[in-house]
Amino acid sequence: MKEEYYYWPADLLVQYLVKDHHEHMLQMMKEVKTELRDLLTTYGVSYPLLHEVQRQYLQCAEALLSHLSKEAIAVLPYAKRYTQELKKQNGLRKTGFYSVCPFIDAMYTEHKSEKIHFDKLIDLMEHIDMKDNVLYQNVSLTLEEMRFCCQELIHLENDILFPKLVEMEATLNPIV
Repeated sequence: MKEEYYYWPADLLVQYLVKDHHEHMLQMMKEVKTELRDLLTTYGVSYPLLHEVQRQYLQCAEALLSHLSKEAIAVLPYAKRYTQELKKQNGLRKTGFYSVCPFIDAMYTEHKSEKIHFDKLIDLMEHIDMKDNVLYQNVSLTLEEMRFCCQELIHLENDILFPKLVEMEATLNPIV
Protein backbone atom coordinates (compact mmCIF):
# COMPACT_ATOMS: atom_id res chain seq x y z
CA MET A 1 0.00 0.00 0.00
CA LYS A 2 1.36 3.36 -0.96
CA GLU A 3 1.98 5.65 1.98
CA GLU A 4 1.31 8.76 -0.08
CA TYR A 5 -2.43 8.04 -0.16
CA TYR A 6 -2.54 9.59 3.30
CA TYR A 7 -1.35 12.87 1.79
CA TRP A 8 -3.67 12.96 -1.19
CA PRO A 9 -6.52 15.47 -1.10
CA ALA A 10 -9.88 13.79 -0.54
CA ASP A 11 -11.28 14.71 -3.96
CA LEU A 12 -8.24 13.23 -5.74
CA LEU A 13 -8.46 10.06 -3.65
CA VAL A 14 -12.14 9.72 -4.59
CA GLN A 15 -11.32 10.05 -8.30
CA TYR A 16 -8.66 7.37 -7.94
CA LEU A 17 -10.99 5.02 -6.04
CA VAL A 18 -13.77 5.37 -8.59
CA LYS A 19 -11.60 5.17 -11.71
CA ASP A 20 -9.23 2.46 -10.57
CA HIS A 21 -10.92 0.37 -7.91
CA HIS A 22 -14.64 0.69 -8.59
CA GLU A 23 -14.30 0.24 -12.35
CA HIS A 24 -11.86 -2.65 -11.91
CA MET A 25 -14.26 -4.35 -9.48
CA LEU A 26 -17.14 -3.95 -11.92
CA GLN A 27 -15.08 -5.46 -14.73
CA MET A 28 -14.03 -8.44 -12.59
CA MET A 29 -17.65 -8.96 -11.52
CA LYS A 30 -18.67 -9.32 -15.18
CA GLU A 31 -15.81 -11.73 -15.88
CA VAL A 32 -16.63 -13.98 -12.92
CA LYS A 33 -20.33 -14.00 -13.77
CA THR A 34 -19.59 -15.14 -17.34
CA GLU A 35 -16.93 -17.67 -16.38
CA LEU A 36 -19.03 -19.06 -13.55
CA ARG A 37 -22.01 -19.45 -15.90
CA ASP A 38 -19.78 -21.33 -18.38
CA LEU A 39 -18.37 -23.51 -15.60
CA LEU A 40 -21.85 -24.30 -14.33
CA THR A 41 -23.17 -25.09 -17.81
CA THR A 42 -20.32 -27.48 -18.49
CA TYR A 43 -19.81 -29.07 -15.06
CA GLY A 44 -22.94 -28.28 -13.04
CA VAL A 45 -24.25 -31.85 -13.18
CA SER A 46 -20.97 -33.38 -12.02
CA TYR A 47 -20.32 -30.71 -9.39
CA PRO A 48 -23.65 -29.65 -7.85
CA LEU A 49 -21.87 -27.40 -5.34
CA LEU A 50 -21.22 -25.05 -8.28
CA HIS A 51 -24.90 -24.07 -8.13
CA GLU A 52 -24.43 -22.84 -4.57
CA VAL A 53 -21.26 -20.99 -5.61
CA GLN A 54 -23.19 -19.23 -8.35
CA ARG A 55 -26.08 -18.39 -6.02
CA GLN A 56 -23.75 -16.93 -3.40
CA TYR A 57 -21.71 -15.11 -6.02
CA LEU A 58 -24.80 -13.46 -7.48
CA GLN A 59 -25.83 -12.34 -3.98
CA CYS A 60 -22.34 -11.03 -3.31
CA ALA A 61 -22.19 -9.22 -6.66
CA GLU A 62 -25.61 -7.67 -6.14
CA ALA A 63 -24.65 -6.44 -2.66
CA LEU A 64 -21.34 -5.07 -3.93
CA LEU A 65 -22.99 -3.31 -6.86
CA SER A 66 -25.56 -1.78 -4.52
CA HIS A 67 -22.81 -0.72 -2.12
CA LEU A 68 -20.70 0.95 -4.82
CA SER A 69 -23.76 2.79 -6.07
CA LYS A 70 -24.74 4.00 -2.58
CA GLU A 71 -21.19 5.07 -1.91
CA ALA A 72 -21.04 7.06 -5.15
CA ILE A 73 -24.30 8.82 -4.35
CA ALA A 74 -24.21 9.21 -0.57
CA VAL A 75 -20.55 9.60 0.44
CA LEU A 76 -18.17 10.44 -2.37
CA PRO A 77 -19.76 13.79 -3.38
CA TYR A 78 -18.89 15.12 0.08
CA ALA A 79 -15.19 15.01 -0.79
CA LYS A 80 -15.67 17.38 -3.71
CA ARG A 81 -18.01 19.72 -1.82
CA TYR A 82 -15.84 19.86 1.30
CA THR A 83 -12.69 20.43 -0.78
CA GLN A 84 -14.33 23.33 -2.61
CA GLU A 85 -15.56 24.88 0.63
CA LEU A 86 -12.14 24.59 2.29
CA LYS A 87 -10.50 26.35 -0.67
CA LYS A 88 -12.62 29.45 -0.08
CA GLN A 89 -10.63 32.27 1.46
CA ASN A 90 -13.46 34.07 3.21
CA GLY A 91 -15.29 32.95 6.32
CA LEU A 92 -18.44 31.84 4.50
CA ARG A 93 -17.62 28.16 4.48
CA LYS A 94 -20.36 25.64 5.13
CA THR A 95 -20.70 21.87 5.26
CA GLY A 96 -24.16 21.69 3.77
CA PHE A 97 -27.45 20.52 5.19
CA TYR A 98 -26.42 16.98 6.12
CA SER A 99 -23.46 15.36 7.79
CA VAL A 100 -21.45 12.68 6.02
CA CYS A 101 -21.05 10.74 9.30
CA PRO A 102 -24.25 8.62 9.16
CA PHE A 103 -23.43 7.60 5.61
CA ILE A 104 -19.89 6.66 6.60
CA ASP A 105 -21.25 4.58 9.46
CA ALA A 106 -23.48 2.68 7.01
CA MET A 107 -20.49 2.11 4.70
CA TYR A 108 -18.42 0.67 7.57
CA THR A 109 -21.18 -1.85 8.24
CA GLU A 110 -21.46 -2.81 4.59
CA HIS A 111 -17.68 -3.19 4.31
CA LYS A 112 -17.79 -5.82 7.06
CA SER A 113 -20.53 -7.68 5.18
CA GLU A 114 -18.58 -7.60 1.92
CA LYS A 115 -15.57 -9.19 3.56
CA ILE A 116 -17.77 -11.96 4.98
CA HIS A 117 -19.37 -12.57 1.56
CA PHE A 118 -16.00 -13.00 -0.13
CA ASP A 119 -14.65 -15.24 2.61
CA LYS A 120 -17.70 -17.53 2.38
CA LEU A 121 -17.53 -17.66 -1.39
CA ILE A 122 -13.85 -18.51 -1.53
CA ASP A 123 -14.26 -21.08 1.24
CA LEU A 124 -17.05 -22.71 -0.76
CA MET A 125 -14.89 -22.76 -3.90
CA GLU A 126 -12.15 -24.57 -1.97
CA HIS A 127 -14.59 -27.44 -1.31
CA ILE A 128 -14.90 -28.21 -5.01
CA ASP A 129 -12.32 -30.65 -6.34
CA MET A 130 -11.63 -29.10 -9.75
CA LYS A 131 -8.12 -27.77 -9.17
CA ASP A 132 -6.91 -29.05 -12.57
CA ASN A 133 -9.71 -27.36 -14.53
CA VAL A 134 -8.53 -24.17 -16.29
CA LEU A 135 -11.95 -22.47 -16.17
CA TYR A 136 -12.27 -23.27 -12.47
CA GLN A 137 -8.77 -21.87 -11.88
CA ASN A 138 -9.69 -18.66 -13.72
CA VAL A 139 -12.82 -18.20 -11.60
CA SER A 140 -10.87 -18.90 -8.41
CA LEU A 141 -8.06 -16.51 -9.33
CA THR A 142 -10.46 -13.74 -10.30
CA LEU A 143 -12.40 -14.18 -7.05
CA GLU A 144 -9.14 -13.97 -5.10
CA GLU A 145 -8.20 -10.84 -7.04
CA MET A 146 -11.63 -9.37 -6.34
CA ARG A 147 -11.24 -10.11 -2.64
CA PHE A 148 -7.81 -8.46 -2.59
CA CYS A 149 -9.05 -5.43 -4.52
CA CYS A 150 -12.06 -5.16 -2.22
CA GLN A 151 -9.83 -5.35 0.87
CA GLU A 152 -7.56 -2.63 -0.51
CA LEU A 153 -10.57 -0.48 -1.38
CA ILE A 154 -12.02 -0.96 2.09
CA HIS A 155 -8.68 -0.01 3.65
CA LEU A 156 -8.40 3.15 1.55
CA GLU A 157 -11.93 4.17 2.42
CA ASN A 158 -12.13 3.15 6.09
CA ASP A 159 -8.64 4.18 7.11
CA ILE A 160 -7.91 7.16 4.87
CA LEU A 161 -10.88 8.68 3.03
CA PHE A 162 -13.57 8.46 5.69
CA PRO A 163 -11.42 9.95 8.46
CA LYS A 164 -10.42 12.74 6.04
CA LEU A 165 -14.08 13.52 5.36
CA VAL A 166 -14.91 13.61 9.06
CA GLU A 167 -11.95 15.91 9.69
CA MET A 168 -12.93 18.17 6.79
CA GLU A 169 -16.49 18.37 8.10
CA ALA A 170 -15.24 19.23 11.57
CA THR A 171 -13.07 21.99 10.11
CA LEU A 172 -16.03 23.42 8.19
CA ASN A 173 -18.44 23.16 11.08
CA PRO A 174 -16.49 23.54 14.32
CA ILE A 175 -18.29 23.05 17.61
CA VAL A 176 -18.28 26.42 19.32
